Amino acid sequence: VPSDRLEQINAFVTDTSEDLQRYDRAVIEMERQLVAIQNARDDLRRRFDNAQSLIASPIRNLPLEALSEIFSWCCWRDESSYSLSLGKEGSVSCPTLRLSWVCSWWRKCIQSSPDLWSSIEVTSSRIFHLNPSSIQLFRMYLSNSEKRPLD
Repeated sequence: VPSDRLEQINAFVTDTSEDLQRYDRAVIEMERQLVAIQNARDDLRRRFDNAQSLIASPIRNLPLEALSEIFSWCCWRDESSYSLSLGKEGSVSCPTLRLSWVCSWWRKCIQSSPDLWSSIEVTSSRIFHLNPSSIQLFRMYLSNSEKRPLD
């Protein structure tokens, strides 16, 4: 190979090597951007699906009175059940509160039903020493029961 041709080939290899590195960096950046766009699309799709499921949820079509009856049944399955039960050994049972954690709509329905908060059982005052957070729970139930007679 003539020397001038060899110089051209060396120059081409040098230039091409730098060009390939620039292309590789550009491809890596585009792939990073593509992943970011795909993640944003997937997040939007999840939020869209959640919004659609909220709109189409059959339980949302129930009248508030029917939903309140279902909640009442869940909170008092038998005669010895209470919406809040603070036991001797520090045990706590609060089905009304647990139901209000399901979703914001249920929480709104439950909080607007004072009867669901007005059945309280405290088997020992020691519960407040064994489980100090139970006093806050007790106060919350009293507050949410509004002026309903306590059971």
